[in-house]
Amino acid sequence: MDLNKMKVNDLKAELQARGLDTKGVKVVLVERLKEAMEKENAGGAAEVSTPTVTA
Repeated sequence: MDLNKMKVNDLKAELQARGLDTKGVKVVLVERLKEAMEKENAGGAAEVSTPTVTA
């Protein structure tokens, strides 16, 4: 997804969905969303969930 091509309203919606601040100019919003997405990708790859079996 090319964040630079997104509209400001779309960027704000993505940020709001992640519980992040939606204030600022487009460049700030893009950077904030990019950082959040990188953390999500890094965190998701590192986390391994193992199912708990209960008897």
